[in-house]
Amino acid sequence: MLAVLVDRSESMASCHSEVEGGLNRFLKNQSEQPGLHDVMLAQFNTEYEIVVPPTRFTGMALRYVLEPRGESALLDNMGRFITEVGEALAKMPEKDRPAKVIVCIVTAPDGQEDHSVKWSKEDIKKLVQHQRDQYHWEFIFLVAAHVREVGVSAAVGVPIANMDSVAQACHAALDEALAATSAVLL
Repeated sequence: MLAVLVDRSESMASCHSEVEGGLNRFLKNQSEQPGLHDVMLAQFNTEYEIVVPPTRFTGMALRYVLEPRGESALLDNMGRFITEVGEALAKMPEKDRPAKVIVCIVTAPDGQEDHSVKWSKEDIKKLVQHQRDQYHWEFIFLVAAHVREVGVSAAVGVPIANMDSVAQACHAALDEALAATSAVLL
């Protein structure tokens, strides 16, 4: 399963078309790969919305539209998303569960305070570690701007994709990070 959580807060406004285009190319590339059969996509600011519930992915045309607005509650939404992915998988018959689960968090941090109130960095780190240890999930941050989110990424135990190329260039680097991540996921 490819589970993608996209930050739709105002911090994405400066590069929303690049993020949207890059994410759509990434999803198309992943949908064409053998062995990756399910997708789940959610977006957040201080609100959370499931865009694509757990769905069979192979050959499916998926077009994501990003409309940035509001502030961000990254930790609360990561906690909710990871929990909901786990719940969706638990409801599947064992024989239908995907062999591989990859959770991608797409964000463009602007250094503003995270407005999370339910989940702490330590809570998320424990949740991520549990899913890794018990179920062998993989996690990655796809950062679409400067690397201020390194602190959160490291604190919750999730690596940043292709950090060197993402570091200062929102526009070109997201495509590079998504391409590099696609290659790693194959």
